[in-house]
Amino acid sequence: MISFCRFHVAASADKPYTSIIHRMWKTSSVPLRWRQSAESCFNANSDFVFCHWTDDELTQFLADRFSWFFPTYLAYPNNIQRSDVARYLLLYHYGGTYVDLDVVCRSSMATVFSSAPAEARVVALPARPWGISNSFMAVRWPREQSLRAVISGLRHAANSRWYPPLPYADAILRTGPIYLTMSVRCRSTILIFLLSPLNSSQYTRLLSVNFSVVNKWLFRRLQNQN
Repeated sequence: MISFCRFHVAASADKPYTSIIHRMWKTSSVPLRWRQSAESCFNANSDFVFCHWTDDELTQFLADRFSWFFPTYLAYPNNIQRSDVARYLLLYHYGGTYVDLDVVCRSSMATVFSSAPAEARVVALPARPWGISNSFMAVRWPREQSLRAVISGLRHAANSRWYPPLPYADAILRTGPIYLTMSVRCRSTILIFLLSPLNSSQYTRLLSVNFSVVNKWLFRRLQNQN
């Protein structure tokens, strides 16, 4: 199992987020269509440790570190659901930042983090048309309680019969952005900072350039708007 002890990645007063960038793909070879975007994150953050996870490595990670959840992980009908869950568990166990391969990094992580309030425990991109995207997520330190709350509901969501039996709906409702958003909205103590349109120029999804969501980071404020 991977150890980051020798890389000085822990969060500190000068560097408030763990300096690891996680990404994943089926194999160790990034598809050609995403190599430029993947390399942009590496080039903009040379002081971070990069960890590329393959499907086999993620399966071993789940088996070793989250054996209680491993049967549920294997039972997901769609690969995207295993990918969703793996990023939550990686961030919870190791800390750091998860970045999808199609996210273009136009400046350093330090620039993005500097825009987040000190109280924010998680930094993420807004989803369209609403909610939280899990394509870019950074946590301040390992064992972050906000992610524990998200992880704790995964088995219940996996076994629920209330969701339509459609592949895309199944993924976004049981493990993806809608599941993530609803999980944190149910807990007013979770502090998540969503990057605004001003900051989205720094981290731009290739197929979703324009974000309509403004900075909102206290989810109890969103709850009060309902």
